[in-house]
Amino acid sequence: MPATSKVVRHSRHEFVKHDGEADGAIYAGQIIVENGDGTVSAGSDGTSRLLVAKDDRERGMEILDSYSDGDNVIYLAVSGGGVNLLLADGETLDPSAENRLVADENGFLTVFDSDAGDEEADVVAITVEDETIEADGEPEPISVEVA
Repeated sequence: MPATSKVVRHSRHEFVKHDGEADGAIYAGQIIVENGDGTVSAGSDGTSRLLVAKDDRERGMEILDSYSDGDNVIYLAVSGGGVNLLLADGETLDPSAENRLVADENGFLTVFDSDAGDEEADVVAITVEDETIEADGEPEPISVEVA
């Protein structure tokens, strides 16, 4: 688990902050998509634009806290830097074997697997964790550098 409970760890890039209404539950640290009608939902649309729900410190939120359907979601357009994102439930990250991560359709990270059809262009982040992490029962926050 990351040493911090925040989504943003550090950045050499400027993050662009946005907000939108949650269409369904969204975890802080989850990848999201803009729906085009002022709402956002959990998921990944496969574009190069990475949007991440941010922990709203004014509401006392930390990574893994969730926004409810209809809540105003604070989110960031992330183009680089260090962030904490969520490893999908059921995934095991062994950085000694593979450190590249891709986003699944639910907005969580999965370990790159070329046998499952992942391509280099699908990589959204590289883990900076040095120990094996298992997401067992719920998504697990992990530290990454955005690709």
